[in-house]
Amino acid sequence: MDLLSLEDFKNVKSNSHWTSFDYLLEVTKVGQEKLLKRSFETRNGEERKRHESYLQYFLYNVAPEPQAMCKEENVGLIKNLNKRKRILREEDEEWEGLKYLKKIKKERPAAVVPVPVTDLPESFKQLIENMGGSGLVLVIQKQIYFSDMSRIASRLSMPFSQLKTHEFLTKAEAERLKNVKNFIKACLLEPSMKESGITFKRWNYGKSSSYVLNKGWNSVVESNGLKVGDTVQVWSFRVNSELCFALVKVQVPTKSQQ
Repeated sequence: MDLLSLEDFKNVKSNSHWTSFDYLLEVTKVGQEKLLKRSFETRNGEERKRHESYLQYFLYNVAPEPQAMCKEENVGLIKNLNKRKRILREEDEEWEGLKYLKKIKKERPAAVVPVPVTDLPESFKQLIENMGGSGLVLVIQKQIYFSDMSRIASRLSMPFSQLKTHEFLTKAEAERLKNVKNFIKACLLEPSMKESGITFKRWNYGKSSSYVLNKGWNSVVESNGLKVGDTVQVWSFRVNSELCFALVKVQVPTKSQQ
């Protein structure tokens, strides 16, 4: 506390009959009043500082300074900040989850009607026979997804879980393709029945695997007008032991045809 000065006694009216004890009491009274005034100003300053800190917190998400708060307020603020962070994190996770679900929904367009597995068209069978092909087998029937249309990836994915059979490969070929750096050059009959070349390889992702028709796929997409949602079949056959594939667009039946 600061010492008392004459300025502190300017409003004091003395009495000529006061004794030394009366003067001492008046000095004590003035000192107490000065102490109370200083304490009140200090409390008001601290309260104002706290209010300004809280205002910054709620308006601008700026945490109040710990020294501006009492212990109870400090503990409460820490809990509030942790709760706020948890809510924001949950909102971020929820948003990421929504984006993932939207991506999956976009990635996997739902079929309008179930598409039954159909036989290879006679025109393809005749062409394969003319090529000297044999060992005809259906490898997969699937819808084309957005990922199959990516020009960067440039591949048609054939997940192991959707394959009709793995027997279209020899044991030596299947073993060789376990090394994802290896590939097989194969011939491809496009939906237009044009013959072209393509590479066939294996992709591993996590605990899952797929075979893919890779190099040359973008050209096949463009020249045959393939689009997301189309249903296609991939058939395998051999010409002089060379691995070949036939890519066929499946006609989706309308409701009137069901």
